[in-house]
Amino acid sequence: EEGVEGEEDDEEERVVFEPTFTYHGFRFVEIRGYEPRLSEVKAIVLHTDVAPIGEVTFSDALLNQIQTAIHWGQRANIMSVPTDCPQRDERKGWLGDAQLSGEEALFNFDMVATLLKFSRDIADTQDAAGQISDTAPFALGGRPADPSWGSAFPSLVYFLYEETGDLRILEEFYPALVRYVESVLLAAEVGGLANLYKSYGDWCPVPGQPMCSPHLTGSFSFLENLQQLSQMAFALGKEEDGTMYGAYHRSFSRAFHAAFFHDGTYDNGVQTCLALPLWAGAVPSELREGVEEKLVSDLVDTHKYHATTGIIGMKYMLEVLSHLGKTDVAV
Repeated sequence: EEGVEGEEDDEEERVVFEPTFTYHGFRFVEIRGYEPRLSEVKAIVLHTDVAPIGEVTFSDALLNQIQTAIHWGQRANIMSVPTDCPQRDERKGWLGDAQLSGEEALFNFDMVATLLKFSRDIADTQDAAGQISDTAPFALGGRPADPSWGSAFPSLVYFLYEETGDLRILEEFYPALVRYVESVLLAAEVGGLANLYKSYGDWCPVPGQPMCSPHLTGSFSFLENLQQLSQMAFALGKEEDGTMYGAYHRSFSRAFHAAFFHDGTYDNGVQTCLALPLWAGAVPSELREGVEEKLVSDLVDTHKYHATTGIIGMKYMLEVLSHLGKTDVAV
């Protein structure tokens, strides 16, 4: 790699070898042809300058260790844009990862300016039809984004507004958010939720476990975005828009149930397929208790307190369990 001549010290000339035009995460360093002292090797922590804010500690040592891992994981994945992973072969601004980590990022770090910048990066990928791409800046993936990836656009703006209460953020992005949600709305009206376009779905479920239908996960994200857009419209005083998107949310919630509920369960009945309808409010009231029991039973009895979800299901399943008062199961 590039060699940069360092300063002379009292004993000998010192030469520093380090990457010049890149960075990447690593676990091990291999050095050949020279046996350095440990003091001669330095690991540099490199990331966008986001300051930690707040602190949370638990009486459980494992939870504290997980929180430490969250801090390191977030710091390793913020380099101008929120990235998916820090190793050499990727480090891209995948929207799915940004959507799922957005609330965590704002809880743990002063990330408002950074995520505001990234929201503008997403807006820059939008085409005339309102569609956005899976990554921002557009580097990998496709357009239109998988709905659970494109969900980052309204979700991040919504999270930023929740964090700051700044209506200027909503004012800046609202027209682009409307175009994006309307592009998904058109696809849902034309083809139905059971056939909504998809790419990745509940990415990386536990190996050997079936995946929830990507049509279901994408439809869930669409429902969540409708609800977010309705609330943002009301916040801006756009009463007609807020009412309209709220009505769309209720209508498509019924369509979601009709499309994916059969034989007493949602889709193939895996944890993600049970958790997402519960979080979206798409389960009819007379069926809700039964679906809740199926989810808890699958976690506790069938899989002995092990999750089978991918990245989407995990976030919302923990939320559902907490709202059900099943924090013991979540832990």
